[in-house]
Amino acid sequence: MKNRTDRLLAIILLLRSRRQLTARQLAEIFDVSMRTIYRDIESLTQAEVPIVVDPGPEGGYRLLDNYALPPVMFTMDEAVGLFLGGSFVAHRQGTPFGEAIKTALIKIEDVLPDELRDSVQTTVQSVLFDLHDRRDYSGSREQFEVILDGIRLRQRIDIRYKAAQRQQARSREISPWGIIFDNGNWYLVGYCHMREAERMFHLGRIH
Repeated sequence: MKNRTDRLLAIILLLRSRRQLTARQLAEIFDVSMRTIYRDIESLTQAEVPIVVDPGPEGGYRLLDNYALPPVMFTMDEAVGLFLGGSFVAHRQGTPFGEAIKTALIKIEDVLPDELRDSVQTTVQSVLFDLHDRRDYSGSREQFEVILDGIRLRQRIDIRYKAAQRQQARSREISPWGIIFDNGNWYLVGYCHMREAERMFHLGRIH
C-alpha cells in the first residue's frame, strides 16, 4: 500500500466483498502488524464507517449490509496495471477466463474519466509483451515512469546509454515510442536524435 489512506479504503472493500475478516487475516493481507489493523479499524469507526465486531473464535470484523461507498476511482498507475495485466493474461493461449477478462476491461474503461482513459490507452498501447516468453518480468519502475511520461506527453528524454561494445555510457536524446518485453529483457524503442534513426535500447544499460 502506498499510504494509510489506500489501506483504509482497501479494508472497507475487503469487508464488503468477504463479509467478515479477523484482525490477523487483515494483518497478513496488508503485511502489517495486528496493532496497525486495530488502529485502522478505530480510525474507520471514528469516521462513522459502520464496522461490526463479532466476538469469539469464529468472529471478526464485518460491515453493515446497508453501507455504500462512493464510486471507486482508479489512479493512473492502478488503471494501467489493470489493463496491462488483464491484456497480457487475456491473450495467453489456454487462458480459461480470456473472454471474461476482455469484457471486464471494456467495462472498466467505460467508467474511467475521459482524460484518464486517454492516458491509459496511450500507455497500454506503448507497452508490448512477447507472449511466448514464460520467464518472470522485471524492470526498473523509475525508468518505466520516465519513459511512459515521455510517451504520454510526447516529450524527449535524456539518457546515458552503455552499448554492449562500449566501455563508457554516452548521452542520448530520445523521442520514446514504446516499451517492449522480448526474450526476457525490456527494451525502449524510440527515435535517437544523435543517430537520427529509430533505435532499441536495452533498459538494463540505460542510466
